[in-house]
Amino acid sequence: MTVVNLQSRAPETTLAEIDRHGAALGATLHWFAVTASTNRVAAEIGAAGASHGTVVVAEHQTAGSGKGERVWASKPGAGLLFSVLLRPKARFEDLPQITLLAAVAMVDALEAEGIADARVKWPNDILIGGRKVCGILAETGVSPDGDVFVVLGVGLNVNESLSDFPPELEEIATSLAVAAGRPLSRQRIFHAFLDALDVWMARWRAAGFAPIRDAWNARSCTLGRRVSFEVGTVTLTGEAVGLEADGSLAIRDRDGALHRFHSGEMRFVAEPPFEPSHKRSVS
Repeated sequence: MTVVNLQSRAPETTLAEIDRHGAALGATLHWFAVTASTNRVAAEIGAAGASHGTVVVAEHQTAGSGKGERVWASKPGAGLLFSVLLRPKARFEDLPQITLLAAVAMVDALEAEGIADARVKWPNDILIGGRKVCGILAETGVSPDGDVFVVLGVGLNVNESLSDFPPELEEIATSLAVAAGRPLSRQRIFHAFLDALDVWMARWRAAGFAPIRDAWNARSCTLGRRVSFEVGTVTLTGEAVGLEADGSLAIRDRDGALHRFHSGEMRFVAEPPFEPSHKRSVS
């Protein structure tokens, strides 16, 4: 077994000196050594009128949250914890597409930094080797003038070692440093993601959801997998077959019927794939 020394951190000590002057995203940046939640801070300044592209970044969060109000565990100074304030001027019903767009941007950013095997688990978790390395949480808010904004929260494990994760996450979480076998620069990844996010936001504005859908499908580890889907008290098991034009995930059940989900809890099922009834031979 190869032992990788992750104690020697990448060159920067903190993210306080990041400079994105003139960039569309991150030109205004609020840095915190410690805060409860970057999403919470971004929502507060968004409601007060902060501009599109403002970023809130922290070295540590005491109340960071993920999907379903789960706690996002992080080691101070090891990962990337930040929120981007977006004012997309889009229809409210199209805003959930931003989370899918952000997942595509993250995979592109990681590929630019030499991490080639990152893939998206629906809708916006990033996995490497089946382990979660990044979570993305989008929340909406309203300014006093009625302008709707989106807070895009990102938690990315960068230079953690596996022993840094709590026991309940040791088997399901990883970091970029573990995957790469070396510490990485958080600043470089931060810049790469914001640049990629800006590119995909521009494509979304110009061409709608179609290019986002195609890119998400190409970067997904979900499609073709047998999954279990929970929405409220309803559970459906089937094959994930594709992202629909409206951003929903299509699941084909054993009888060949398609079900579309915009939200819910999805888990991979560790069973051999099955053939839907419309493909099975009938004796």
